Amino acid sequence: RELGIICDTRWAIFCEKQEQIAAEKERLKSTWINPKIVSRETLLDALGQGIEREYSLHDLLRRPEVNYEKLKKLKNKEGVPFLKNNEVAPEITRQVEIEVKYEGYVKRQQKEVQRQAEQDSIALPQELDYGKIAGLSNEVIEKLEEVRPANIGQARRISGMTPAAISLLLVHMRRVQQSREKVN
Repeated sequence: RELGIICDTRWAIFCEKQEQIAAEKERLKSTWINPKIVSRETLLDALGQGIEREYSLHDLLRRPEVNYEKLKKLKNKEGVPFLKNNEVAPEITRQVEIEVKYEGYVKRQQKEVQRQAEQDSIALPQELDYGKIAGLSNEVIEKLEEVRPANIGQARRISGMTPAAISLLLVHMRRVQQSREKVN
């Protein structure tokens, strides 16, 4: 959008879809199913099992065996469905289902990316003697001595650098930092 590649019409369609997805996720979070108001038969038909406490539809959709179609089967004891058919477009329900089911994985991956970015900024002193870091292979020591990376991020991008070698560098730099903190 900032580069002018997407026209206003397409952008408006995209924004509208994102708003519909957000609204549907909020609706699922705010719609609660209580075992006291739903018959056991309905729960077994829709979920394959009963529930012992109150759940939001969002929480139920996170379960691997539950999909949107099964949520539409949930009705209260009077037979009124919690989700009405055709209330939301199929492409919206499909996207909501994907986002709800994978949000835990996505959050975990985002934390991992953030942690790695923080690690990548850890400075490596130019005078560091890589040969004194226990566990580094001769090949890795040679590459580090040749390149003399300024930080962990640069070291990570050296061809042939292993995750184990990066871990050893991180442990070494933590120990150096801790010994500095003890002195001060």
